[in-house]
Formats: sequence, structure tokens, C-alpha cells
Amino acid sequence: MSESEQSLSETETPPPKGQILSLNGIRPGEIAYNPTQPIVEDGVYYIASRVEPYHSENSKTVFFRAESPESLVWDLDPTMPVFRNLQDPRITEIEGDLVLFGTKTFRRHEHDFGVIDSYRDVAYRGSGLRELKPFWTGPVQMKDTFAKGTYDGWVVVFRRPEKVRKNGSGENNDFETVKYPEYSIVRPEQFRYNDFPNAVSLYELFGNGETGAIDWADDLGDGLMGILFHKACVNDDIKSYKLQKTVLDLVTGQFLEPEDFATRDDFPDAPVKVLPGKPEHALKDVVFLGGASVDYGQIKTYCGLSDCAPGLKIDPEPFAEYRSRRYVH
Repeated sequence: MSESEQSLSETETPPPKGQILSLNGIRPGEIAYNPTQPIVEDGVYYIASRVEPYHSENSKTVFFRAESPESLVWDLDPTMPVFRNLQDPRITEIEGDLVLFGTKTFRRHEHDFGVIDSYRDVAYRGSGLRELKPFWTGPVQMKDTFAKGTYDGWVVVFRRPEKVRKNGSGENNDFETVKYPEYSIVRPEQFRYNDFPNAVSLYELFGNGETGAIDWADDLGDGLMGILFHKACVNDDIKSYKLQKTVLDLVTGQFLEPEDFATRDDFPDAPVKVLPGKPEHALKDVVFLGGASVDYGQIKTYCGLSDCAPGLKIDPEPFAEYRSRRYVH
């Protein structure tokens, strides 16, 4: 290799690790993003995704289908249920049932844009996707709820409540709203009735000016859980999100030092959602995890990109060395 060729190779940007998914069948002017991991029913694979007009957050959650979980092209299934005003779906399994989580939004109808006045997390449960029925309703102004069943019959519930605390040193009367995730370990019947005792805060995952939530979790056995979470910063209306990974000890609340798992630069360029009154590039650096699946030593993560496009990234499983041999996929 010549000196010039070597210099060029050293400065070239490596190709993105992720790929863009095609979610077909939505109306002109609509966008689909923040997809879940695939769920198989009767030999057909489905993913749920947030869909909304390009210049609005008047959202719904719908289902797309494909014949293979490896497909990069998914088609809208009009026979599947539609969940209106539901954002950011997540799918998990509890006691053998499917549970669909999402954020239900409420808005003033007089606004064309549909300004969101309030929101709350809800969950639907059923033996299959077509059987999903209302199951659980969370408090107002709380979002990013996700639950994971454990091998020994418990449910770990991750939430991100809004809390008000004194600002800074607390020497004055200034207050601020903080949004950090927390988790509780409950029996399945407690989850249904919003009974979350002894919640453990995970605020130490975040630095000053950062917030975020737990997006996905996997029971590793022996009291350990592998988690993927997003970390967010907002400066002058410019949002920056990245995904990180860690291993959480459910008994002590301690966790390994978080490591970066994915950024927006890991995916190809795609359109960016633009909201009225916001800078055109305000959401460019956003990557949001909608779901993940682990199999055969790989993890497939399904992400929303720039609040406008769906993406898929495949990596070696990040928690293999911590997984109990009893629970190898």
C-alpha cells in the first residue's frame, strides 16, 4: 500500500454497523420509527412501530409483518389491531402472555399540531397479538415503563417517574423536575395493581444534565440482569441520545460501569423529523431502542433513528460472559 493510500485508509470513516428498515404500507406523509423486536405467530413475524405524520406527534402503534425475522422489508398488516394515541411500543412476555407497553398521550383538540397536554404509560396483555386487551395503567406524567419476567417467577418493573427535588445544594427554594429510572421486583399480581414497593433508583447511571430510561432487559440468572438504556442530553432544543449497556445486580442495586452500545453514527443517514418551532437538526442525533432479541450469540437491536426512521443493528451478545449456563439462549 502506498503512503497516500495508507493515509486515506486511516482517515476514512468506517461504514455504519446498522441498517435501515423499510416499513411499508403507511399513508403518504406518515413516518414509522421506534420499532419493537419481532414476535412470531403462526409462522409469521410481526413488529410493532410508532407511526405518525411527519410534522406531528399524533401517533398510533401498528403492526408490520414479514416472513423472516432477518427481513429488512416489513409490510403493514391491516388485519392487526391499531392502538391510537400510543407512542413508543415495547413488547415483553409475562407468565406466558404477551404484554405491549406504550405511552398514551392526551392533547387539546383545538391545536392542529396536537400539543400533548399529558401522558401516561399503559399496557395491554393477551395470549397473542390479536388478543391484547387493556391490562395496566400507570400514573400521569410517567413513561418508559418496561417489565421483564424472571426465570423464578418474579417480574422486574422498570419505570421513569417524574420527581421534584430541590435544585443544587438545596440552600434556596428553587426546585427542579428530574427523570431517572427506577426498578421494583414484584409478583405478577402486584404489577397489575401498581404495587411497586421498595423501588430502587438508578440515578447513578446518569451525570449532570443527563436523563434516560431502561429500554430493554434480559434475565442472566443468579440475580443478574443485562440492561440496555438510553442516555439523553438536551441543549438549546438539540437532543442527543445514545444507548449504553450494563449488568445490574437486582439484589444490591449495584451495576457495572456502563459502556457505550450504540450511537446515531452507527446507522446510515436517514431523514430527520422536524417539529414546528424547533431547529431542523434538533433530532438528528437521536437513537432510541424499541426492542432487542438474543439468539445464537448475537443481539439484534431495533431502533428509532432521528425520530423518523427505523433501524436494525446486529452485534455479538454483550452479556454472554455473565449469563448463567442454565440460561444460555
